[in-house]
Amino acid sequence: MATIRPATSTDMGFLAHLLRLIAGEPGKPRTLDECRADPRIACYVDGWSPDQLGVICMNAHTRIGAAWLRQFTPSDRSRGFVSPTIPELSLALVPEYQGRGRGAYLRDAFLAHAQRHGVNSISAAARRNAPGLQRFLAEGGFSPVSEGETEITYLHVCQ
Repeated sequence: MATIRPATSTDMGFLAHLLRLIAGEPGKPRTLDECRADPRIACYVDGWSPDQLGVICMNAHTRIGAAWLRQFTPSDRSRGFVSPTIPELSLALVPEYQGRGRGAYLRDAFLAHAQRHGVNSISAAARRNAPGLQRFLAEGGFSPVSEGETEITYLHVCQ
């Protein structure tokens, strides 16, 4: 059974590893150097701190995923930017734990965690060519709010 715990600064390496998975195409993660070299990707980990909220999904004593928020400004050029007052969600599971319902558990547990910490709304982005991710966000209560050439931006209002 999966559980969550608060993310800490000691989890930064794990968040960077997960960022590689998110930033790449399915089955083709980017290298850490590629992620660090692209400010539109690096911003999801660079500058993150536990006060911006994050959780680690655990299977027994093994980290299998994470969800975390980043607060951005328009100049940060993040993928799912909506407003400087609305944090953006990053969420990933390591590949061997995908497709087992743990992603939905992590999403739902993190949204409840964020709401308990006073977060009112959360944005997220999905590639146009990622219908599974689009469905995953919709099932979690996210609604599309804008569409770009390659991305769809979603918004979740915590209730």
